[in-house]
Amino acid sequence: MRKKILYAAAIGAVFLLASVSGLFADDSGFTSFADETAASALAWSGYSLVDTRFMTDYDNLEKTPVLLYPEINIGISYAGESSDFFGSFTLSGNYDFTDSNVVSTYLSGMIDEAYYTTYLNGFSLQAGLMKIVWGKGDEIFTFDNINAVDYGDFLNGSYLDRKKAEIMLKINVPFGNQGLIEALYTPVFTPDSFPTTGYWVQSDYTALKDQLKLAGKTPEEALSPENTNTLMHGQTGLRITNSLAGIDFGAAYEYTYLRDPIISFSDIQSYLLTLIPEINVSYDRLHLFGVEAAAAPLGFNIRAEAAYYLTGDTRGTDPKVHNNKIQYLIGFDKDLPVHNFSVNIQERGEVILLSDKIDSNGQPDTDFDSDSKYTSNFIAGDIRDTFLNGSLTIKLSGAYSAEDSGFMVKPGIDYTLADDAVVKAAYTIYRGEADSLFGQFKNNDMLEVIFKYSF
Repeated sequence: MRKKILYAAAIGAVFLLASVSGLFADDSGFTSFADETAASALAWSGYSLVDTRFMTDYDNLEKTPVLLYPEINIGISYAGESSDFFGSFTLSGNYDFTDSNVVSTYLSGMIDEAYYTTYLNGFSLQAGLMKIVWGKGDEIFTFDNINAVDYGDFLNGSYLDRKKAEIMLKINVPFGNQGLIEALYTPVFTPDSFPTTGYWVQSDYTALKDQLKLAGKTPEEALSPENTNTLMHGQTGLRITNSLAGIDFGAAYEYTYLRDPIISFSDIQSYLLTLIPEINVSYDRLHLFGVEAAAAPLGFNIRAEAAYYLTGDTRGTDPKVHNNKIQYLIGFDKDLPVHNFSVNIQERGEVILLSDKIDSNGQPDTDFDSDSKYTSNFIAGDIRDTFLNGSLTIKLSGAYSAEDSGFMVKPGIDYTLADDAVVKAAYTIYRGEADSLFGQFKNNDMLEVIFKYSF
């Protein structure tokens, strides 16, 4: 109960501080998001939406489940003479109110971001609950590993929405005309979160759940963030970006953890002299090196990334540690010389190194794949056209996982009704092998309709 009260008090204090700051601010030097002619230190914006999903029952359309996800977002910022504050808060109806922990879950989930920036001599300092995106990809990246990801609805929505904000200290140092050095520290490592019920439970999670039954634990208990909330689990990162001769480029280093957990068991004796399996969950320490580049030759907006994942198993022979691996990304978007057509395509690949050292003899190797597939290639893209002076967009999106031949196809439209009111409609189809990325959701074909009003 005390924790719930503290959550409520903290959120109330943020809104109270923002309101009081706006009341007593000097009206002569600042501009509100809502009215650029109004002078105020406090700026705010937001949106309201209702997401309706019709989960298609092909055998009996009348029994098609209808899911409703209402949501309200408020973003506030305060600009001082040499410091800023930004906060984003979301109220969502997508919670199980029969859950005994729903209050603390709901209140903690309200805060998307809340951080403070102060501008000092030659650099700026940021601190608070933050999301960062490192790399040049478009919704797909190779070395953006600091923030945890919520896989509760990971095939829908935006990349940034799936990210979970982290408590972070970040320093930004500009140099030259367009150069920037970013350095950050997070005191803990937060594991990714996965749905336990509903339409988007992954097959890997189901297999893990069955495996953990031997030890009498649930995945929620085994993968709890409390297991990584120690000083030794802190993360650091450094990124340098610049532009030269029309090319944006950068390099990054992250001292973090690989997000794939390692599940192992060991037998312990109980007082009845029986063997009980004890579960051990760990994450590999990771040195992550990344490079990025983007350019726009001949009207093509080209972007590329490459990353090297360096774990402790540099020889590939330790079955309890993931092998080193390489990820790469190449993509482009271009406006076509036909009406208002544009196309966007990206491909991300991964290669697990020293895969010839991986086998299932003796102690199972954490990298072992029964199909001997130690590479992956994922292609995503869309093509779209606009009409009615840009108020109507018709698009076809899709993604393909080469190794398991799974795919997703999503035709849709976006239409601006008036001002900032938009309606979006799309139909999504998933196909592939039963345990593949997309094939596991082959029963989740759906029509999605979103009404959104921004203010």
